[in-house]
Amino acid sequence: MDNENIIIDIPMLEEGEKPPKKSLRRTAPTVAAILFLVFSLIIHSAMAVKAVEYLKNEGSQLLFSFLIPDFAVSEPLTPPLPEGSHVEDGDGEREYDFLIRENDLSTSAEYGLSLTNETSYAPDLYLLLGSDRPGAVLSELDRTYGKDAPKVLIYHTHATEGYADTYGTGFRTTDTERNVVAMGELICRVLEKAGIPTVHLTELFDSEDWSRAYDNSNAKVTEALKRYPSIKYVFDVHRDCIGNDGEGYVSASTTLFEKSVAQLMFVCGTDEGGSGHRDWRSNLTTALQLQSQIFEKHPSLMRPVNLRRASFYQDTSPCSLILECGTCANTLEEAGRGAVIFAVFLADYIKGADAGLDTEALIDSLCP
Repeated sequence: MDNENIIIDIPMLEEGEKPPKKSLRRTAPTVAAILFLVFSLIIHSAMAVKAVEYLKNEGSQLLFSFLIPDFAVSEPLTPPLPEGSHVEDGDGEREYDFLIRENDLSTSAEYGLSLTNETSYAPDLYLLLGSDRPGAVLSELDRTYGKDAPKVLIYHTHATEGYADTYGTGFRTTDTERNVVAMGELICRVLEKAGIPTVHLTELFDSEDWSRAYDNSNAKVTEALKRYPSIKYVFDVHRDCIGNDGEGYVSASTTLFEKSVAQLMFVCGTDEGGSGHRDWRSNLTTALQLQSQIFEKHPSLMRPVNLRRASFYQDTSPCSLILECGTCANTLEEAGRGAVIFAVFLADYIKGADAGLDTEALIDSLCP
């Protein structure tokens, strides 16, 4: 091809004349498409981040629920009304003025890993069970703080909660030998026998203003933890109440060492209710590790762990939990036996080894 000079005649603008504007009809769809693309990328990126966060935090519960049906959340069923209105205690038949519905509320899931879940969270229980323990073992705490420094704090937000013999006063009493304070005393005595110093707050935080009980107890707990930084295990001991005067009250119990024993339940708080308790999975890990340890030897003792929206001020320690020791329809003796058994396992857990306690002998001597 021969080289040719190509001349393009471009009209010149007159002085003061502006170039013609591009048609909005042509540019508007292009701008809208670009904005839509950018918006879509932002939304999908956010969804991807949320998905990764979910998988990281909640793990593979869906997979386990397919492989292990019992892994699914278990809710205690409403027990049927029994014949009669009495329970058995160590001395024989004891009559009460209210209907007692005896029932077994124990977990049936493998390793005891089940929840009564009142949150939208779906934590991977197996993953948490296999995690590092949130609290140091006793030998490490002794090296850091000394053997005489307290390692456990026991307290009672609802200290006036009583048992079957306190029905006439609404299952409540200020008598610390008949309410949950007595359960805390038993736990402390067992831990002390295992060489684990404890602090027991016996104040009746709910006696004057029940609605402020948690605020009142938290203030004292915070004060105690500042005074004793060696305390790493914190338990708020309560008793549950299931039922009413019309349908009867549930007595949750099992038989261990040929005696009737009140069943136990851990309550674990979260941040879903609006608190800043972001580390609640550490508390749940402590509950699951204790739960599986107890379940291995006494599978009928523990009820499913109760996961709640409120924090219950459990952000004070990664090893802070509520322990429900029996129900209002259990006897004081049944609840005491449950408390002693729990304390033995807690001692083993804190020591990271067998504490060498004789559970049956302790039950016979502390709460026959």
